[in-house]
Amino acid sequence: MQRRKPIRVTIAGNEWTVRRARLKRVYGYCDHAKREIVIDAATAPDIQWQTLIHEAMHASAPDLSEDAILRIEADIVAVLRGCGDWFGAARGTDARPSNRPRQPNTQSPAK
Repeated sequence: MQRRKPIRVTIAGNEWTVRRARLKRVYGYCDHAKREIVIDAATAPDIQWQTLIHEAMHASAPDLSEDAILRIEADIVAVLRGCGDWFGAARGTDARPSNRPRQPNTQSPAK
């Protein structure tokens, strides 16, 4: 596994940190208090990519329910999957996310 440094991104006008770490029982989580998104480093890159989309939506719209996030995520993933290798070809990799099972976000801190 290649080590990557945390990155800083702007979501909904706020600066957030995105990093990868070994997680148990979840693919990732969004910590609003720390403005941090953590993605499980042990999963395949396509799962990390899809998880980042999911957690970025939590960061951007914290009032949305998990069901709403999952519906929007499914639509976004379907659109990106429909684009085929448009974006992956530019990076030299297949950027399409996989169909992965969802796990409850048990590590996310309470609001």
